[in-house]
Amino acid sequence: MAKGTLTTVGDVVRAVEISRVNEISKAFLTSLEGSSLSSVVDGMFYTDSSVMLAPVETHGETYFKLGSQDDDISGTYLLSRTGEVFIQGSDGGQLRFVNSGLDSFLQFLEEWSGFVSNPAPLDASGDIDEDVVIEEGMRLKGALERVDEAAFSDEATWWSNVYEEVELGVLGPL
Repeated sequence: MAKGTLTTVGDVVRAVEISRVNEISKAFLTSLEGSSLSSVVDGMFYTDSSVMLAPVETHGETYFKLGSQDDDISGTYLLSRTGEVFIQGSDGGQLRFVNSGLDSFLQFLEEWSGFVSNPAPLDASGDIDEDVVIEEGMRLKGALERVDEAAFSDEATWWSNVYEEVELGVLGPL
């Protein structure tokens, strides 16, 4: 596949070195190959074939890179052998829980992409209606909690922190 044509996670996975793919369970590989999630979700996820599924040893276990939060400067999303997704800071330190499963991680990113890519609602004066943005964000959070309750199980989880910023009006569509 020519450079620049890897527009989805599925495209990226199909372009990964075969040696990396051999270490991944068939169920995870099938899920990733079938994903139509964009390989770039603005401000939340970035991946390419140099990163995807690269093994990482951390805290005595092997994980597989899925991508990074923002062009590899913030944190790296890691898939455990059991399917849980974590994010590790650029310092390589502590792992923070993201999702209890790969499929829920991909669904959360897809929903997030839809949330931030839609034009922000405007109020009567033509300014962004922050109250409506926050309401939409909190509705999305509620829907996502039903998909993967563990992703919001305490205030230290990745998604709890993301949606705290939505609730404060810091994150959302522009």
